[in-house]
Amino acid sequence: MIKEDSFDTKNPRNLLDIDFDENTKILPPGRPLSESTPIGYVVVKHALTMVFGKISDQSNDLEPVPYEEVMKLDQLLEEAKEQIPEELIVHNMEDLKVGPADLTVRRFSTDLIYHKARCVLHRKYLVPQKSSSTSPYPYSTKSCVDSAMAILHSQAILHVQTQPGQRLYEYRWKTTTLVTQDFMLAAMLICLYLSQSTGESFLASANQSDFPIKWTREQMLEALDGSFSIWNSLKCSSKDALKAAKALKAMIARLRGTGPSSSSSRAPSQSSQPFDPGQSPNLAQLTPEGSSLTSSSSPWQTASLSSLQYTTAGMDLNQTSYPVVDNMIDAPMDLNWVCTLLIHI
Repeated sequence: MIKEDSFDTKNPRNLLDIDFDENTKILPPGRPLSESTPIGYVVVKHALTMVFGKISDQSNDLEPVPYEEVMKLDQLLEEAKEQIPEELIVHNMEDLKVGPADLTVRRFSTDLIYHKARCVLHRKYLVPQKSSSTSPYPYSTKSCVDSAMAILHSQAILHVQTQPGQRLYEYRWKTTTLVTQDFMLAAMLICLYLSQSTGESFLASANQSDFPIKWTREQMLEALDGSFSIWNSLKCSSKDALKAAKALKAMIARLRGTGPSSSSSRAPSQSSQPFDPGQSPNLAQLTPEGSSLTSSSSPWQTASLSSLQYTTAGMDLNQTSYPVVDNMIDAPMDLNWVCTLLIHI
């Protein structure tokens, strides 16, 4: 919250208590980040957060920012990511299911900061031009979509892992407040992308660009289904979850062609079974071939996000429209549409 030029405190160093004492006048150089220390996680998180602060300042700039400046920040973000030690890197879903619980939470946190920063940095360049249905910034589009999908997968895993009896149950408080807003941001970006990227010509051009989108439309919709299911399961105990569930319900309805503003209708499969938020979603089905999120473990295949029933109590898809959601999708560049959505619903 404090800008970089408003303080002169030095960055923390990766040191152990034995590296200095009360007689030390000059601190020794920090140990390599590959060497595990109690403060190593803080050092890594600080480096990512400093770049995210620059990204946040740029996103709130009143003047248009040249795309070259966006790419400079992208490079800084990637350089900060390269400094993450091996034990904190999330290579695939298995990394979030093994190891001590506190280490898993640190992996979640580090990975979430990186992907959130990418989303905020590139979201202004996410949607294609309406005149040509093509994106003039394919790298930004891919970066935003990939990171948003990674966040939604993290939400699904974290929700399962924090259930009673699961390994992260004692850390469930970390999934509230600010972290939940990150999940909602990711869902909004995927909804925005899907609402603007329709048509065979766009899909063909997106897959043939230098930065192809590996996720299919149905895979993105299934990820949104899973996110909605999680929010919906928490709506009785959280007002924020209720707002998020309502917003996602309306947007998914519109995207699937069942919303009040759609010209066509596509109802959910009658043979589908209700999705149990306590079960592990079939994330393998949602992961494109070659993605770092791919998992070969069978426990994640106990339920499918596509089997979600929308007709939950009090949440009929064909009922009242949500004008704020419609406005957000139709005019995504107006102010901070995530905040506008959460304030008005």
